[in-house]
Amino acid sequence: MSADQDWGAYLEEFHRDAPGVTERMLGRARDDAGGDPYQWAAVAVPNDGMVIDLACGSAPLADHLAHDRYLGIDLSRAELDLAVARVGSDRVVRADVTQLPITDDATDTVTCLMALMLVQPLEGVQREIRRVLRPGGMLVALLSGGAPASVADALRWGAVLAALRMPGLRWPNPEAIGPAEQWLDEAFTILSDEVRTFAYPIDDAASARQLIASLYLPDVPADRVETATRVAGSLIGRAIGIPLRRVVARTWP
Repeated sequence: MSADQDWGAYLEEFHRDAPGVTERMLGRARDDAGGDPYQWAAVAVPNDGMVIDLACGSAPLADHLAHDRYLGIDLSRAELDLAVARVGSDRVVRADVTQLPITDDATDTVTCLMALMLVQPLEGVQREIRRVLRPGGMLVALLSGGAPASVADALRWGAVLAALRMPGLRWPNPEAIGPAEQWLDEAFTILSDEVRTFAYPIDDAASARQLIASLYLPDVPADRVETATRVAGSLIGRAIGIPLRRVVARTWP
């Protein structure tokens, strides 16, 4: 899949048919301290000021923030239905994150969790983030962290990818899974760029299926997806590491 509109159509269908799947999977994953990825993102958010959560999905970040300082924005109606149930209809807006219905200099913090490698064009999203942030405002982004950190995880992911017949997971914006200095524009000063692995426990067949269901697999036939699900099921009683990158940056004051 190469055309932007093909990725757009795929992602729209994916989130329409499986809203909240990313949250359900990542919400079970834990780092060495016992925290989940949304907690890790939330601790980087300043303690006061407005937070605009771009491509918010089902709004899992809002569980870690006061709702009166949170505004979630997403294009998926199905995801926003879950977000409304969590934070209320006055705390979410349906919009394209490359054309935000938000005034200039409107917020202290923008968050974007597990979406900068997806939303296109990446340059357009960054432009909108710069526009709505006040001078000196903060960006907190959570992204795929790239290659597994351990040999065991590399072997487990390798078996899943072999079943899918894929050399690696695919993204519309693959550059966004690398170090922030490679893709974040010069309007931002990078404060931190960290990769942390979260262990996803495969306790039963349902959790194995949930792992595979959370992956973006455009053009992958159903039989390969089912084979990958069986491979994940062979790991019951173990965990598979999910490397994630957290980027914290500030606009120039």
